[in-house]
Amino acid sequence: MTEIEHVPTPERGAGLVDKMEYARTLAVSSLLPKSYQKQPANVLLAIELGDALGIPTIQAINGIHVIEGKPTASAELIASLVRRAGHKLRVTVDDTKQVAVAQIIRADDPDFVYEARWDMRKAQQAGLAGKGNWKSHPVQMLRNRAVTEVARMGASDALYGVSHTPDEVTFTVPAARDLHQRRVTAAEILGQADDVIDVETGEIPIDAELVDETSPQEPAPDAWGDVEVAQPGGAR
Repeated sequence: MTEIEHVPTPERGAGLVDKMEYARTLAVSSLLPKSYQKQPANVLLAIELGDALGIPTIQAINGIHVIEGKPTASAELIASLVRRAGHKLRVTVDDTKQVAVAQIIRADDPDFVYEARWDMRKAQQAGLAGKGNWKSHPVQMLRNRAVTEVARMGASDALYGVSHTPDEVTFTVPAARDLHQRRVTAAEILGQADDVIDVETGEIPIDAELVDETSPQEPAPDAWGDVEVAQPGGAR
């Protein structure tokens, strides 16, 4: 019977070595989101983000996603952070009219109301309607947008920079947006076939300038590699 070593959850402010060991242990789990499986460095980043936000590591792993280097959070996590900071967040949704309104009343300024309103007309103007979750769950997406928008307006101090959802960043970061907007169709492929395929040999030519035979590709090193972390007093 294989014994599983218990690795305690690192306390907030724990040292790098403890966090790395915990990240390495968690990364082997197949129950983690794909971007964290066998990626201890990504898990370590989630630990650090969780520390900054004051939330448990597992909540950070499931609620925070990094897209093009920008940390994003679910609308539910953003709403929780706002309320935990002591601000009032009110959300009303009209399923029939497909309208969502979110309001924030700050704890330190109770006389002013921050408000964000999202409807399908606004979603269409933003180029979102009819895409992905906007097609299957439009009201929920409107609610999410209203919540995150009002949170950035009235409670950015509670978000520590993690103020957008993955959906928002996907369509604002150019590289990520291009992955969703660019779709190569069969017609395009067939239309360019004469330019790509040698009609006499049926082969696909390779640009010699793109191949560097003097620099063979080496396999990517394992996570952490052979890096050693110095410890106080020369401890191992």
